[in-house]
Amino acid sequence: MPSNVCKYQELGGKRIYFDPPELREMKLLLPQGMHLMGFKPLTCFKPYQHIAHANFIYPDEQSYRGSTRSFAALLDACTRHDVAPVCYFVPRRDRIPKLVYLLAQKEELDESGAQVAPPGVHVVYLPFYDDKRRLDKLD
Repeated sequence: MPSNVCKYQELGGKRIYFDPPELREMKLLLPQGMHLMGFKPLTCFKPYQHIAHANFIYPDEQSYRGSTRSFAALLDACTRHDVAPVCYFVPRRDRIPKLVYLLAQKEELDESGAQVAPPGVHVVYLPFYDDKRRLDKLD
């Protein structure tokens, strides 16, 4: 049974309609995973600039051989230079890419040598331009 629902994007005051095959194709532009766009200084990111709760990731040597070494090198370089990688993140196949930055966290131990904070990376979701609201000045 064909659907009567039409999907469109308004651009320049006109509606651009998409059929189901075009929509599927748009979702598959990027494969699943993290896609590095570049690095930005940590001073560029503000604590309030996020649109969802952050995720915490760490290497998994059983699933990806060599991930611990690569992860440690990235973590060290980011903390040494005070930068954060900016990426497009596609969590699953057929999902829309999300704009994220990766905030490195070094391992922290207390005075007895017990781990207080594990080494890893916080995946912080950034807003796109149209995700932000403009609040008019109140009189």
